[in-house]
Amino acid sequence: MPNAPERSLEKIMPLLSMKRPPPHKLFFAKLEVRLNPTDLERIGFAYNVSKYGHAKQLRDDGTRYFDHPKAVACIAIEEFECLDPHVIILALLHDTDEDSYLMSMYRLGHNFGEEMALDVCGITKLPKGKETTEEYLGRVIDRGARVIFVKLCDRLHNLRELGNCKPEKTARQLAETKAYHIPLLLTALRRFGGQWVEYAERTEQKMLEIIALYE
Repeated sequence: MPNAPERSLEKIMPLLSMKRPPPHKLFFAKLEVRLNPTDLERIGFAYNVSKYGHAKQLRDDGTRYFDHPKAVACIAIEEFECLDPHVIILALLHDTDEDSYLMSMYRLGHNFGEEMALDVCGITKLPKGKETTEEYLGRVIDRGARVIFVKLCDRLHNLRELGNCKPEKTARQLAETKAYHIPLLLTALRRFGGQWVEYAERTEQKMLEIIALYE
């Protein structure tokens, strides 16, 4: 993939989503008419935990970090019509332990339940050098379909943001996605059958379309 860093954004932009996720009111618009008050309250709390937990953090392009977990949740909601509260909450919280110090794993478990805390733990990378990419994704797979799906939405958003990254990071993420995320995560998600197969097929198509732009 030697030419990836020199790719013109004019050819890449049509399939990349560089827009910020919708504001609070629009984020909850579809949820408010489809979910019960209890689930809405839990999602609202997760939204605030993520927003204020990442309050002082910025991404490579200078935008606020919270836009990332929010965008991951939006991908699940808007692009896949996934209104599973557990998936949405996990998407919002998936970087909480790795990149935020607002809430400990104990506190996550206390507020969102043990399963959620374990899922956040499963999707959280260990410090650099402590595990390989394959080992990390193996932990993601062990936590089941919801965690796999959220990780795929996370990677899809990262791929769409490659235009903001340095060439080295762009090349690394593209290589990792082809070598690990597509063969390991998509294969694992398909094994759960039902809607997960559809999610895997659509995710693969979206990822391959972006990867093709850099080749």
